[in-house]
Amino acid sequence: MRPAKKGRRGPAEKETSRAARPQDEEIGTSKMRWQGSRPANEDGQYSDSEQDEGSPLAGAGPCKRELCFPRERPRCTAHPEQPKWAPNTSRVRRFGSLRKGGVLKGLGPGEGKLGASAIVPLLREARLMLELNGAGGVPRLRAVCAAPPALLQEYVGITYDNFLRNCSVENFLNSLTSICERLQEVHAKDIVHNDLKFNNITYTGTITEPVFHIIDLGWACHSGQVAAEQVFPDSVYSDEEEDEDDLSDDYEDASPDDRFPWMAPENGARRPVFCSGDVYSLGYILDIAVWRCDQTFLTEPLMKVSRLCTAKDPASRPSLRHVAMAVTFLLRQLTPQQLRETFVFEEQLQDLGAEHLLAEGGFGSVRKVVFEGTQAVVKELLERSAIVPLLREARLMLELNGAGGVPRLRAVCAAPPALLQEYVGITYDNFLRNCSVENFLNSLTSICERLQEVHAKDIVHNDLKFNNITYTGTITEPVFHIIDLGWACHSGRSLGKQVFPPSVF
Repeated sequence: MRPAKKGRRGPAEKETSRAARPQDEEIGTSKMRWQGSRPANEDGQYSDSEQDEGSPLAGAGPCKRELCFPRERPRCTAHPEQPKWAPNTSRVRRFGSLRKGGVLKGLGPGEGKLGASAIVPLLREARLMLELNGAGGVPRLRAVCAAPPALLQEYVGITYDNFLRNCSVENFLNSLTSICERLQEVHAKDIVHNDLKFNNITYTGTITEPVFHIIDLGWACHSGQVAAEQVFPDSVYSDEEEDEDDLSDDYEDASPDDRFPWMAPENGARRPVFCSGDVYSLGYILDIAVWRCDQTFLTEPLMKVSRLCTAKDPASRPSLRHVAMAVTFLLRQLTPQQLRETFVFEEQLQDLGAEHLLAEGGFGSVRKVVFEGTQAVVKELLERSAIVPLLREARLMLELNGAGGVPRLRAVCAAPPALLQEYVGITYDNFLRNCSVENFLNSLTSICERLQEVHAKDIVHNDLKFNNITYTGTITEPVFHIIDLGWACHSGRSLGKQVFPPSVF
């Protein structure tokens, strides 16, 4: 991955080279948090020539382009002794400049017992990426590093679960047909993915004009092969390691009902896999996507498709073409009003349990909970004396009664001090990462209107920022909400005395 040496460089030249190295941003092992954006040119404008090749936004008018949302410059998380581009153990990181971003997939010495021998399956994955050459939206390979084992590949957006939390019913159904088409492109190269799930599907573009990508070929193999034998070849392990604890034994008895429920049964049984294995995984995604969904006009027909796709017998599963046809048929049967509805994606509730942490700090915590069958938010403060400002906040919420999209109060608890209120969506920065310029400008006027509703009640918010504005609905038809009245007060009042009354201390 290092460029060839071209002679000695002076100190100034070295410093320039070091500054020019791309910074990296850790984005987790399985989730990619930030979507790539295009920077403006020297004149501050975006030209059509700067659109990514193959993008659905190429040649679109200025209001159809994706909004370039600025953020802090990412900091390098690599070990101080390592070069800034060196991979951390078992990490997937965004790599490169905003104009040409990439992802660095690294496996270091701490990755189980594999160590440096991880280069064997990693090279196999690299070969499959070269064979596909972008088919199925699979990221193109940019470089391979032998020590430590790493792949540098294109950055292809954020994961599918983020799409589902922001889309309409029409967007959701169209996404299913697009994913079927992407998988067919992969299968046309005689390759089976074997590990299709929410975080192995990503998208670029906008919610209304997305481009989907299949990522992570770690379990992929050619049709007719046994996937586990390709992922864990005998050559990776020494005889001593096999006697002690062969890593491949962990997957010997794996089945869709145990370790990897999204994988077809033939993977766990170490049988040859074919295209029908990916159909099984798609059926599992369907099952989770419509889980607990109240839109019965979607759940009933899609659950039938899901049951067919997840049949134990591979020969009984439909082809991807037939799945796409069934979804298209459903799309044509729905009314325009049904298609415009927000898709209710409750996958996160499956792992939510009693509560889910949204924010935490020295003051207390904010958690999302399931209350009487619906989502709600509990704001809990640590200090018992905090009940005084908390009750003041509760009174302001009652005064507003939903004006400005402020969540309605459901209950107050004195010990520990807590408020139970409506859940009103995700924060404004998430909206900006997925919207067009037109959506962005419309959002500003909507937020102005929401603030006017608050001011009409003689209340000033005083703490307006990205994470105190949320939205529900879709990117194209959002409903904005002003949240967190912790610093709010009536117009003309002294802010400090309202937030920190003397009786608290």
